[in-house]
Amino acid sequence: MSLALESGNAPVVAEGAAHVHRSGFPSPVVEAFARKYDGWDVGRQVGPDGERVLLEIPVRRWLLAGTAQ
Repeated sequence: MSLALESGNAPVVAEGAAHVHRSGFPSPVVEAFARKYDGWDVGRQVGPDGERVLLEIPVRRWLLAGTAQ
């Protein structure tokens, strides 16, 4: 998959294979979300009909690295 992160004049686009984590999110990720979003628990169940997942995308190659084209 490709993933684009915009940053005004220096966007980046990365390519890699996505791994889906359906539960047991790594504690550093859970802690980072809690710090950034005022204690929000990213691992908490969304609702009876929903499921939260974490996409892990190791970068295989950079398609656009910080320069608009």
